[in-house]
Order: sequence, then structure tokens, then C-alpha cells
Amino acid sequence: MKDYTIYTPVNLYEDFTPNLPLRDSIAKDDVSDGVSYTEVFFNGRDTGDGRVLIYGVLARHLDGKPHNAILVIPDCEGELDVELLTFYARLGYDVLMFDYAGEREGMENRTSYPSAIKYANYAYSEGRFDTVTESAKETCWYEWCCVARYAVNFLVSRLGSRKIGVLGIKTGAEIMWHLVSCDDRVTCAVALFGAGWRAYKNIRKYAPPAGEVKLSDERIRYIAGVDAHSFAPYCRCPVALFTSTNSAEYDADRAHDTIRRVNSEVDAFFCLSPRMGEAVDLNCVRNIELFFGIYLNGQRVQMASEPQIKISVSGETIGIEIDTNAALKPRNVDIYVCEGETDPSRRNWIKLEGVVKTGDSVFTADYSLINGGGMLFAFAVVDYRNGITVSTPITSKKCPETAVIKTNLIYSNTQGMGDFTYGVTDKNLLAGAMYCRRSPIELVKGPMGITGISSSRGLLTYKVSEKCVDIRPDSIFKLDLYCDEEITLLVRLRADIGTPFETVYNNYTSVPSGQVWQNVVLSIKDFKTADGMPLSEDSRIGSINFSADGFFAINNVLLI
Repeated sequence: MKDYTIYTPVNLYEDFTPNLPLRDSIAKDDVSDGVSYTEVFFNGRDTGDGRVLIYGVLARHLDGKPHNAILVIPDCEGELDVELLTFYARLGYDVLMFDYAGEREGMENRTSYPSAIKYANYAYSEGRFDTVTESAKETCWYEWCCVARYAVNFLVSRLGSRKIGVLGIKTGAEIMWHLVSCDDRVTCAVALFGAGWRAYKNIRKYAPPAGEVKLSDERIRYIAGVDAHSFAPYCRCPVALFTSTNSAEYDADRAHDTIRRVNSEVDAFFCLSPRMGEAVDLNCVRNIELFFGIYLNGQRVQMASEPQIKISVSGETIGIEIDTNAALKPRNVDIYVCEGETDPSRRNWIKLEGVVKTGDSVFTADYSLINGGGMLFAFAVVDYRNGITVSTPITSKKCPETAVIKTNLIYSNTQGMGDFTYGVTDKNLLAGAMYCRRSPIELVKGPMGITGISSSRGLLTYKVSEKCVDIRPDSIFKLDLYCDEEITLLVRLRADIGTPFETVYNNYTSVPSGQVWQNVVLSIKDFKTADGMPLSEDSRIGSINFSADGFFAINNVLLI
């Protein structure tokens, strides 16, 4: 008989105890630059059709000292990242990263699931990944949390009574929320991106669909017993959530709603990476380091409480007020705003100039509506002297509808860094989600003493998504470019971001070397997909990315 029980975080794991012997074995053991890397197998739960066989890699710094541990739960589409293991091992932790995705092409060592739960393999999870056809216990998510609990067993068997922190990355963060609701052995936990609300994917928080949203029984069972935000109230340890503002996969508007669900008696922290997409920036990476230092190693740094944000409207002028923790001595407050765009992945976050400190803890700034008003979104990032960076949630305010002030200027050096962020790629990231270097964007002086903006990782802006920027089929981009050697400039337009129709259009231009600012002209008609398809007239451009195979700087980017 099929089980159609509606399980909840209270009863989903109540009859599961990870108490079977691990029977662990070593597949491979290497040492490099003072860090040992041990590939291990150990048993998981008994399915009635055999036991799960779990694969993982344990990294340890061979300094002769006892270490607390970090359990890394990677993204289901990622691999076990040795660089990430090394990063935390060198910080003084024993680090275990385990596979739960199972059967994949080209993966020699992996976790193996008995045939009775074949759906626990990510490749076969369709139908049980974002819905519950029978019960939450018959999903990949249930099996993945059970694997995580046996991974905790493995660390306990190696560490004894020392502390264990958990770092969940993307899908792994969703599993983390399950784990911290049912396993008291976890001392603290960090979620990167994953915050639940998968059942509400493509249902925007600030743009609800017309009419009532009817949830099927399958969706109700998913929300009650699988979706990570349902587990947040049962989190038993200090927790932090770090995410980016412009991820197409993880909704930044709903992320803080998960943190808000954590019991008020539990320490909970939140930080946004402004203008970032599928990775968090160095501020968040440093915060993770401090968080684990505090709760695992007793580092004497005070985590900051959440800053408060208030938005006031006076005609077409908007006032933003941020209340911070004065005792921790805020050294910098950045305030970001965006008008009208209900899809967080498409927002061009404008960083406000002229932030004024009024008193010991309050910072204010004004903004004049330029993109039609209607709805204003805002948040702030507060950087304290002790190294902690925290954010307000993204909040909204109804504003008057105003005229759109058209512009053809995408960037000028008079704007400093302007609206640009850096266009990271996977090769620059730890575990496909963490950028652990300083921002590579810089202002450089070129010929005739004229300054331009440059980045070795590319330059990305969402400015082209704003209403004030009008892209037509016959539009052209004009820009000044300086390069000290011959380069191939790659300009990419991303259209229909965050939809099933998202498409990238490329334009390759050869630029000769020269000690002058060169004028480059790019026609919209010349942008093509990898298959050679031109830009569709009804495509909605969301971002533009400049990169090259050598040094370059740009200035005076116009759309005409």
C-alpha cells in the first residue's frame, strides 16, 4: 500500500536513527603540502534492499593539533572540490565532503544506492525532486539527509567529542536545513543560497500571479515535508545564510523569509552579495570563516545583529534610513535600490552615493525616481570594524508612478565603478559558489590620462535591464576601449534571464593594440547565439558582459 502521509519536520525523521556500524574503508590516501586527502567509503542506512554505500573525501592539516570539523554538503550538480577542502583544512579544520548525487557519467568513485531507492541518484530523481508523488519519505531529499546523518557519524567516529559545523552549498544547503532540524550533534551551520521555497519557483514574491494559486496534494506534501524553509523553525544551532541578489536559480526576495522563521532564541545571521549571480563575494566568504571561528573555535568576535531599514516617500524623492549596531562601530554602509523590477535576477542594483551618518548608528541617503516608480526595492550591507558584514533583507515600498527618464549612457568614468560587477566564471570559484578573491574591478589610467574601468574577470552590468534604457533591433553600442596588445573582445547579452527561454548572445570583435582610446561599435544585429541565431525582437535583455583574452579598459559606453 502506498504511503500518502503528509509528513512534517516534526515526524519525518522521528523513526530514523543512524545507529548501524559504518564499516568504513580507505580507497586512497595522499599528502600534499602538509594536507592529507583520504578517500573513504562508509555505510549508510539499510533500505531493506541493502545498505547505502557513501563516498567522501576527508582533508586534514597535518600540524599535529586536534581540529574541529566542517562537513561540506556540495551542490548536487557539483563535484567534490579539492580546493575547497584545502581552503578549510588550512584554516585548521578536519573537512569531510561527501557525495550524495550518486550515479553520474564519468564518476568512478561515488555514493551507491540500492535499486529499491534508485530515485536517490540525482540523475533519476525527476518526479521526486520538486514534488512528492507519494510521501516525503520516498524522495531523494529524505535519502540525502539520511546520508548526511551517517556522514556526521563518520566525523564523530574520527573526532570523538569535538565540534562539527556544516556548510551546505546550493542544493546541499537545502539538505543542511533538514539536517540541523533533526541532529543535535551539529554545532553550527551555514547555508549558501539554498533557503527553500522551491515549491514557489517562478512565483514572484512581489508579483503574485493573477487569481488564486491552487496547490496540488503533491505540492502540499512537498511544502510540508521537503521544502527547506519548513525546517527552519526547528533549527537547533546557530545558523547563517549567505546568498546573492541576482541568482536566477535562488530567489533573493524569499531568502530572508527563511532566516526569519528560525526560532528567536537561536543565533541567526544573513548577508547578501550585491549584484552577484550564482556565487557569493569575498565578504561572504570571510563571514563564513568568522562564523565558524566563533562557534567552532571560540574566536572572540561578536556577530552583528541584523540592521534595520526604513523607506520613506516624499513625492518623487525616496529616503532610506539604516539603523546599525553602534557598539560594533560600523565602518561602511552601502545602500542599494532598484525600481519596478519584480524579478530579483534581473535587477540593476544602484548603489547610492552620499550616504550620511547621523548619530552613532544611523545612516541615511536619498534617491530620486528615474525608472517609472511604482515599487521601490532596497537593502543595505553594513561592514563593521571587527570584519563582520551583515545585510538587511530586501524590502519594498510603494511609490508614485513617475515618468521614465530615458538615457543612452550605460557607463562613464565620472560614475566611478558605475553599476558594474565582475563577470566570474566557474574556474574562479570554490565549489562553484564562492569567490575568494578581492574584487578585480579597478579604475585604470589609459592614454591621455583618461581613466577607464577594467577587470581581469570581465565586467558585468544589469543596467541594460532598466526601463530608462531602450534597446531596439537597430540599436548599437558605442564605447571607448584601450588595450596594450591585440585582443578579442567578447560582449555577451543575456536575454530572458530567469525564464526557461534564457539565451546568451555573443559578439566577438578583434581590437588591435595601440596607445590610444579606440572607438568600438557593436550592432545589436551582430549578436548571435552559439548556434548562430540572431537576437529575437521580443527578447528582453537583462545584462551585458565584457571580457577579453587580454588586458582591456572601457569608458563612455553608449546605447544609440
